[in-house]
Amino acid sequence: MMPIRSVRWHVLLLPLLVLASACGGGGTDTTPNTPTTPTTPTPPAPAAVATVDVTPASPSLTVGATQQLTATPKDGNGNTLSGRTTSWSIASAAIATVSTTGLVTAVAPGTTTATATIDGKSGTATITVTPVPVATVAVAPSSASIYVGSTTTLSASARDASGATLTGRAVTWSSSATSIATVSTTGVVTGVAAGTATITATVEGKTATATITVALVPVASVTVSPTSPGVFIGATLQMTASARDSAGNALTGRAVAWQSSAATIASISAAGVVTGVAAGSATITATVEGKTASTTVTVTQAPVATITLSPSAVSVWVDSTSQLTATLKDANGTTLTNRTVTWSSSNTTVAQVNSDGKVGGITPGTATITATAEGKSATVAVTVSTVLSFRMYYSTSLNGPWEYKTVIVRGGDALELVDPSPVLMPDGKILIYYLMNNVRGTDPATGQPYNTWKMGVAESTDDGESFT
Repeated sequence: MMPIRSVRWHVLLLPLLVLASACGGGGTDTTPNTPTTPTTPTPPAPAAVATVDVTPASPSLTVGATQQLTATPKDGNGNTLSGRTTSWSIASAAIATVSTTGLVTAVAPGTTTATATIDGKSGTATITVTPVPVATVAVAPSSASIYVGSTTTLSASARDASGATLTGRAVTWSSSATSIATVSTTGVVTGVAAGTATITATVEGKTATATITVALVPVASVTVSPTSPGVFIGATLQMTASARDSAGNALTGRAVAWQSSAATIASISAAGVVTGVAAGSATITATVEGKTASTTVTVTQAPVATITLSPSAVSVWVDSTSQLTATLKDANGTTLTNRTVTWSSSNTTVAQVNSDGKVGGITPGTATITATAEGKSATVAVTVSTVLSFRMYYSTSLNGPWEYKTVIVRGGDALELVDPSPVLMPDGKILIYYLMNNVRGTDPATGQPYNTWKMGVAESTDDGESFT
């Protein structure tokens, strides 16, 4: 409503012009009198602007949207004034702009102030600019296949409700199975293990996914080491198979299948351990995901490193035997079997040994027995002693009847015992005195030259049947 203005009226009094006319023949003056122009009144001064109201006072806009602002000037009594010129300004044109007519256009997220100025008085409105809401998110590519250890890069695009692409939005990436595939903050996916994982991109609460299939890098070649190895019978050897891709890069964690062309010569375990079984050669093959490699293993006998004889010393009587045993071992201390051992005696007139290591006493004395196998040898000393036996007659009276017992004398050096004379001692032991002739089969009475006679004595060790 327009304010009621008071009006003052002014009355302008003009002088009255009286025209006189002549009577009786006199003439009339007909010349008019020109009136005086009145003075124009001065209009009142307009009311002063006291305040400026800007509406809306706090508009919120999305980027790209517009909002019309209105500035209303008022006097000191709060009455709206019209016909005034408004000047518009904005605090940050990077956030929003304002036209000369007060049309605000949102530029970027943030808050700024629009100011309307009329006759030196100002009013403001706080402008809040928000991003355009994300309506949908798309991930490209939507699916991908990579190898373990390789990477692929995904991209996420955000769009508004009208399908327009939105830029500058933060994307959060995640993987459903980090043990299979991981994803970086920039969308770089790395294959970890064979399998499938879902990669999710999230933009302001909206999500999209991509399916990633991770496969093992194909095996292009296989090598087996060591190359052309040798192994002893009964010994083992660890084989290794190495798989590589087409670029020559080593591949790990691949299953290896092992096979021997002749398991009776060289067997191989699932872990690649070769065992020498018999002398000969066998082909060992490793297979990794359809790719193979082979090498030839030669099996030989382990060389003899040491020979040990037992017993370590031998005492044997004339015409008796004693068994020797030879134990053969390789450099690792493993006992070797089925090896040929050659036996020999340093003095076959004293002791002899057969091919099985059995030693026989021939005559009293000493000899050295040697066992030899594959260039290695061991010795043992053999001492040969006599064993003499004779009949000793006895009677309860000198007139008979006579009985006898066989008496054995061990340890003497005589080959023949002459005229034994037993003597009963007070302690119950029996002593036998006798002559010794160390020439077998010779009649002592003939007094042959070179005969050597000695007096010997033997003491019973039991009930008079054994003497030493």
